[in-house]
Amino acid sequence: MSVRITIIGLGQIGGSFGLALADQKELFLRVGHDKEPEVARLAQKLGAVDQVSINLPASVRDSDVILLALPIDQIRETIEIIAPDLKEDVVVLDTAPVKEVVTAWAKELLPTGRYYVGLTPVLNPSYLLLPEGMNDEAEKRLRILTPGARPGPLVRQSRGPSICCSPDGTGRRLRARPEGSFHDERAEARAPLRVLRDAEAARGDR
Repeated sequence: MSVRITIIGLGQIGGSFGLALADQKELFLRVGHDKEPEVARLAQKLGAVDQVSINLPASVRDSDVILLALPIDQIRETIEIIAPDLKEDVVVLDTAPVKEVVTAWAKELLPTGRYYVGLTPVLNPSYLLLPEGMNDEAEKRLRILTPGARPGPLVRQSRGPSICCSPDGTGRRLRARPEGSFHDERAEARAPLRVLRDAEAARGDR
C-alpha cells in the first residue's frame, strides 16, 4: 500500500519535494494543494504531484504525511483548518525557518495521535537557478529535523542525510530513543552553523 502525502504549498520547496518522489510512485501517492489553482495545475503538469485538490480540508483526508511548504505567517491558520480532517497517526511536517513557534502551534492545535516534525531543508546553491524554480534533488540535500516529543513512526523511515535538533533555535543535537521519541544530548549548546559544519564534515568523511 502506498503512502499518501499531501504537499500544501507548491512553490520551489514544495514542488522540489514532490519531484524528488516522482520515481517512487509505487511507494507514494502525491496530492498537491496551493491557494493559487494555477500554481497547483503547473506543479501537476511538471510532474511534482499526482493529484491536485483545490479544497484544503479534502486534500489532507486519508493522508499519512502532510508537508506544509508555506510562509510562517500562513502555517497557524492552515493547521487550524486541516486539524479536524487529519487521520490518526498522520505526521505533519513544515519547512518554515522558525521552529519553536510552529512547535507550539502544533502542540496546541493538533488532536491527540497526530504528530508534528519540523523539517528544515538546506538548499544546495548549485540548484537554485534551474528553470521553473523546481528540481528533483531534494533527496541529496541535508535535512534538519526538529521533532516533537513523539514524532510518530513514519519519521524513523526518513531517507537521505538528516540530523535532529531542538526547536528552540540553539541548535542542540537530539538523539533518538529506541521507542521513537527524542531526548536532548545537552553536551553542548551548538550554534546552528556549527551543527551544519559538523554534518558536512561527517558526510565528507564517508
